[in-house]
Amino acid sequence: MLTFAVCVSKLTILGIELLTIRQHHLLSLSLSLSSAGQLCFEVVFALENDARIEVSKYVSYLLRHDPEDLEMNDEGFVELDQLLSKVRRRFPTIDKKLLVEVVELSERRRFEIVGDKIRALYGHTINVQVNLKEDTQVEQLYHGTTSEAAEQILEKGLQPMKRRWVHLSPTKEIAYEVGKRRTDTPVVLIVDVTEARSHGSRFFRATDKVYVCKHVPAKYIKKLPN
Repeated sequence: MLTFAVCVSKLTILGIELLTIRQHHLLSLSLSLSSAGQLCFEVVFALENDARIEVSKYVSYLLRHDPEDLEMNDEGFVELDQLLSKVRRRFPTIDKKLLVEVVELSERRRFEIVGDKIRALYGHTINVQVNLKEDTQVEQLYHGTTSEAAEQILEKGLQPMKRRWVHLSPTKEIAYEVGKRRTDTPVVLIVDVTEARSHGSRFFRATDKVYVCKHVPAKYIKKLPN
């Protein structure tokens, strides 16, 4: 048995150069000799976690904010193969399997694949029509934010700002984690969905961790006690 420890950026075997791309690490290198005396090898790379995050961020940018040269329909869908070609310009060794894996394992399920098309489910700043199912059952939702933003929200209500929807969480724990992206000491606000709904507000379920609405008046929002 031969064991190889790859500690350099380039490995050459009988004149064949294998490049280890920065965003990947080498999982395995299998060598065998064919009946014709040719050296055959199989290299398996895995995408590093940091690179997965970068790929997810780039896909989010394209599908939520600026598709650039991608052909996007009114519902925000683009061809998966077209997206893959676009992503590979920045991450040359990513393949379709890895892209789908990044999409399906994304935090809070940001994306949706239907057939051979993909779209972002929420978070858009571009004008797309994502037809989400209206929720009529949930009674309370939560919003994690900074203490400064919380004061404004309690005065003026929740508004989508640059996005097309207000984002809400189904539990205070999820809302707290969302708030921690902006501050080490997040404030969690609770929304009385039942009361807001009875006065015309509509709430939609994007994923099991994300609910959205157009606007929540301040009178239906309270600060959750620490």
